[in-house]
Amino acid sequence: MKTSRVRTSISFFSPSQLRLAKLIADFRSANGMNPTLQELAEASGRKKITIWGHVRNMQLRGILKPAKRYELRSIELADGVVLPKPQGPSQVEWLAIAREALAWFEDANGRPSGPVMKRLRAAIETCSK
Repeated sequence: MKTSRVRTSISFFSPSQLRLAKLIADFRSANGMNPTLQELAEASGRKKITIWGHVRNMQLRGILKPAKRYELRSIELADGVVLPKPQGPSQVEWLAIAREALAWFEDANGRPSGPVMKRLRAAIETCSK
């Protein structure tokens, strides 16, 4: 059987593959087991067949381990694959920035108005839940 060298740079991942790889890693760290295709589809908001295509492509490229026949939860990152660390503010930091911006606009104008401010307020409420 031919083994391939695993690349770990950001340029090796397409944006969809990077999101899917992060979902797999996050699911495993949160639940202690690998995700199923259905769980990945629900988490990403895509159809199961789309996820299957991405998973198959990632297996062929060496990002994911080859699937074990008839085994549930066999979607797993290959050994040596290191996901890039997130760059920029986290969701919590963005939430703090948004709250600060909203407070500044309320202080400057007394009352926020307009569609941008409504979306900002809705985003803060959604993230706070």
